[in-house]
Amino acid sequence: MSLISKILEHKTAANLFLMLMLILGLYSSKVLNTQFFPTYSVDYITISTEWLGSSPEDIEESIIKPIEEKVRYIDRVKNTKSTAKENLANILLEFEANTNMERALNDVEREIKSITSLPEGSKTPEIKLFIPYEQIGLVLVKGNISEGELKKAAKDLKQNLLDKGIDKIEIEGVRKQIIYVDLDPVSLFANSIDTSDVKERINLETKNIPSGLFRDESLLQIRAFGKRDNVIDIGNIKIANNLQSNNYLKISDIANIHEGYDYNDSSGISNKKKAFTLRIFRSLGNDTLKSTKILENSIAEYQSSLSKNVEIKIYDLSSQLIRDRINLLLKNGFGGLILVLIVLFLFLRSKVVVWVAIGIPAAISVTLAIMLISGQSINMISLFALIMMLGIIVDDSIVVAEHIDYQYEKGNSPERAAFIGSTRMLGPVLAASMTTVAAFAPVFLISGVIGQVIEAIPLVAISVLIASFFECFFVLPGHLKTALLKEKLNKPRKIFNLNNTLNSFKENRFVLILEKSIKYKYITFTTAVSLLIFAFALVITGHVKFYFFPSPESQIILVNYNFLPGTAKKKTVDFANSLEEQLKKIDEFGIVQTSYSSIGKPMWGSRISTSETGEHIGGMLVEITSPESRKIRTKEFIEMWKKEIKLVPDLKNLTIVERKGGPPGLDVDIRLMSKDKELKELKEASNFIKKKLDLYRGISDIRDNLPLGKRQINIELTEKGKILGFDTKYVAQKIKGSFEGVSATKFFRGEEEIEVIVRNDPKKYNLVSLKSFLIKSPEGKLVPLVEVVDINKSQGFSEIKRRNGYREISITAEINEVILNPDDFLKEFKKGPLQEVEKRFDIEWKLAGRQEEQSDTFGDMKRGAFLAFAVIYLILAFIFQSYSLPISIMSVIPFTLIGVIIGHWITGFDITILSLVAVLGLSGIVINDSIIMVSNIYEKTNEGMDLQNAVIKGSKERLRAVLLTSLTTIGGLTPLLFETSVQAQFLKPMAITIVFGLMSSTVLVLIFIPAILLLGSSIKKNLLSPKFRNQQY
Repeated sequence: MSLISKILEHKTAANLFLMLMLILGLYSSKVLNTQFFPTYSVDYITISTEWLGSSPEDIEESIIKPIEEKVRYIDRVKNTKSTAKENLANILLEFEANTNMERALNDVEREIKSITSLPEGSKTPEIKLFIPYEQIGLVLVKGNISEGELKKAAKDLKQNLLDKGIDKIEIEGVRKQIIYVDLDPVSLFANSIDTSDVKERINLETKNIPSGLFRDESLLQIRAFGKRDNVIDIGNIKIANNLQSNNYLKISDIANIHEGYDYNDSSGISNKKKAFTLRIFRSLGNDTLKSTKILENSIAEYQSSLSKNVEIKIYDLSSQLIRDRINLLLKNGFGGLILVLIVLFLFLRSKVVVWVAIGIPAAISVTLAIMLISGQSINMISLFALIMMLGIIVDDSIVVAEHIDYQYEKGNSPERAAFIGSTRMLGPVLAASMTTVAAFAPVFLISGVIGQVIEAIPLVAISVLIASFFECFFVLPGHLKTALLKEKLNKPRKIFNLNNTLNSFKENRFVLILEKSIKYKYITFTTAVSLLIFAFALVITGHVKFYFFPSPESQIILVNYNFLPGTAKKKTVDFANSLEEQLKKIDEFGIVQTSYSSIGKPMWGSRISTSETGEHIGGMLVEITSPESRKIRTKEFIEMWKKEIKLVPDLKNLTIVERKGGPPGLDVDIRLMSKDKELKELKEASNFIKKKLDLYRGISDIRDNLPLGKRQINIELTEKGKILGFDTKYVAQKIKGSFEGVSATKFFRGEEEIEVIVRNDPKKYNLVSLKSFLIKSPEGKLVPLVEVVDINKSQGFSEIKRRNGYREISITAEINEVILNPDDFLKEFKKGPLQEVEKRFDIEWKLAGRQEEQSDTFGDMKRGAFLAFAVIYLILAFIFQSYSLPISIMSVIPFTLIGVIIGHWITGFDITILSLVAVLGLSGIVINDSIIMVSNIYEKTNEGMDLQNAVIKGSKERLRAVLLTSLTTIGGLTPLLFETSVQAQFLKPMAITIVFGLMSSTVLVLIFIPAILLLGSSIKKNLLSPKFRNQQY
């Protein structure tokens, strides 16, 4: 006795299973983690170190190259990416997937320790295992109070949020507090003192020094405390006059001592007020919605304790996108369910329909439980998969329910009908589920972060198929048996006319069409091929375009700009304020919600290819209202703003872009690489490409990541300098200490670390005065600098990028896809300017960014598609015990593209990566329908019926089942086609693919497959005929 028959005999089994499924679903919905993207592993190790006073070229040559030589060949290192900046070296090691990162960290630490050639004065390299966090939102803190008071408010808020359960918070715009000791050069010369004398004296006077042990009845340690943590105390420190013995000066006699902030740190402003931004992160194991709720509740509570001069505002919440997509799922799911029920009520008994409908939430409940058990989460990608599977989730139940209903109509008892209907469909449904799983195999083979992110789609699809399979064989038959027992066969249906109409159509017109397609099978096949060629022609001729990964319209606008190096900070601040004023001027719709400007660094998250910082750099983030609540589009608003902006002298670059979602990278990212070319040659090649890019309409925000740096002063020792005992390093340290300053000491005031910097007073002495600068010799005498070194000036680059041992420069740009299709543009640009730059400059190039991701993804999907087809073939060959029949069934797959391409053409949407993923799901549905119909046909042939009659009768019997699965899937996704929200525009290509693809493939399954079966049989007979075998060639 089978398991199904035992369940059918059990009086409460079906209800108990249903209750268990719903309970599991309810529990899982509460426990499942909610986040923006699926959890993914990033196998990175970072190495960073400082070498004060060094240029980017010095950092590259003396630090990065020696480290690269050691770490590039560590086992499983995939890529090395290095950045050389003034005083700073950063190296990122990317490892192959599934690397043991603890072991990798040990290997890196061992290799770094073995390096003996790092320059003296550089800090020990800091090695860290990269731990990813996900940003869930931002908090703006601004006010008309002092920077110190506002900073305290921001730090208090940060601690409050951490105490409430937020995982990680970074404050942007906070500057390090500094006590500046600005020395008077005249006083220094008069007393034969230099910066190093003052630095050493302050360092000695502010240290806590152990003074030995005192023995009494107990052993006590003696410490000498030098606590001097304010301007007055440091000013009172005495320093010896080197010209007059026993004569001491106070530091305040020779210096202006004041407290301020590090001019190298970035700061923030908002509406001309001092501002900070708190970046709120969650760890990958925590729930986004729960973390957001903590954030919102905590801010609401904290607001009441603030002074009126401080404003706090949450903005750029990623959780809002998740909420929008969940609402989209619920809204369209409900609308789709109504349409599904209408279709079912038109063709099946009302009680059958009720139990099929109940199976939908039951299957979703089990899906959530499987997702929980398998470690998945509710995120933007899994919600996309659930929406895609919405129409598919009921297919198995319809196939089983329809066959049970069919067996009941043939005169079987409810028990017998439930048993025969479910057991006969067990094999075909199992095979159909397995082939659908195989159809999603290509997604599992996509490598990298994109592969880890979108593998949530097949995981959800598999969860849905398992849940649906369990429900339709262990719950549905029992409920239908009970429902049919309460209904007499001769009892008329409330809705029966359409079923009678279908029966009439089936017996007359459908049979006639089927007979014609079989009779003229070659014409049927040729017609299908012609339609497929027409569909491909739409793509080839550009009527239907491809766009790899579209981004929904964003609420966030990102601005980045930079002036010429050396530009005063005031000019950067003034420009930031003018941007806000011009923004207010054009905001006649009142759509601007929040704006925050960063002074000293580019705007975080803008995907620009440089990390250049400095007083001449600025960025801005603007949040506007959601697209649904405004008439003007984000791109239109940006264009209005650009027209209003007044450019100022020395402004080198200005980019204003809409923040894009999806995979990392820019639309245009061209990399130039060389091992031995000078940076100037790379820059020339970059400028050539930028000029070519500027000729294209639709290309904007063109820039590269090799920015010019500050003007450099180069020194070379004279013969006299060498005789006096000077060396280059000593002179460089003295100059740097005098003009940039040297750190004398650090101490804590409460939780705040304060640094004391000793330098020449910038108001009285600057680099122009170098010719009159006096430098103390190793013997202690003051000597004019110009006698010791030759001085000349040059301009270098502010940062140098390297990848896998090569210098690399990246030229990036944004594409307005409304004007210019990215794929078409890049194809043209590769054949023209990029070939030209290779010949002209003898430099290698490659396309990175989204183009690189696209190429890698397609390469992986092609390999996966081959594997998927192979697995599907093996499954079908095993089920039907035939080598040729699976080919006939699978032949329908490429023809599903007819409806897919024409559907995108009719609706005006581009084909996207989401369309291609949906094709996988569509292939599964089509093969399912084919299996169910072909299995029925071959049951007839096994009973002795000839193939042609078996095809006609089998197709007739499965007409209702095929139509129902197609119509319910189309009905489930139809509401999404008419949805106007931003989220829907992103998902519509998926709905277009399945809806239009099913429209065409349903006809193909019902008409094309029968013709193909007979065509294959005819070819086989001809090949085996004696006439063919004896034919000579």
